[in-house]
Amino acid sequence: ATPAFNINDILKPKVEEKKLSVIIKADSHGSLEAILGSLSHNPKIEVILSAVADIHRSDVFLAKATGAIIVGFSVSIDQETQQLAHQEKAIIKTYDIIYEMLEELDEVTTLIEEKEAAAKNLKAEAKVLATFTIDGEKVFGLMVTKGKFALGDEIQAMREGNVFGKAKIVTLKQRAKKVQEIKKGEECGMLFSPALDMRVGDIVQCIL
Repeated sequence: ATPAFNINDILKPKVEEKKLSVIIKADSHGSLEAILGSLSHNPKIEVILSAVADIHRSDVFLAKATGAIIVGFSVSIDQETQQLAHQEKAIIKTYDIIYEMLEELDEVTTLIEEKEAAAKNLKAEAKVLATFTIDGEKVFGLMVTKGKFALGDEIQAMREGNVFGKAKIVTLKQRAKKVQEIKKGEECGMLFSPALDMRVGDIVQCIL
């Protein structure tokens, strides 16, 4: 089987729909019917196309246009199609065992549901634009992209979609002046306790 899914890559094009769109290619009608029958019980999966055939260039173009991933069971992919998928950043997964395919698709849709639940509880989000060390303390310059932060908020630090630290906002500044809160579209300086080893590009979130 091909490497494991990266949930963040899958969700990028489908963030609005909150479903996993798939193109299914199988080696026989029997295999295809078994796969579709099992997937029909998962409301988080949307089948864009299903067919008994190898994976071709047209599947890659369809995946690109719809934000779907291509899932193949006991089918082939020629080199030209693989190169096109790489260029278009289309995700192709192939399997030789049906239950492995179904288990992995179930895992992905569970992750989608978990991310949806987390998004509903998201109070605020900001992106790290700069880092400074002032009087031996790490201070971060951020742009608030969602909601609003308040002094004393508990936050989590994210890198590449994964939480790597949690802390509390102990200082909140705007243009060198201490403030009680900061809103979407505004830049600010934050100091956390305990100190976090963040870098430019990391994300700070406050969860309700």
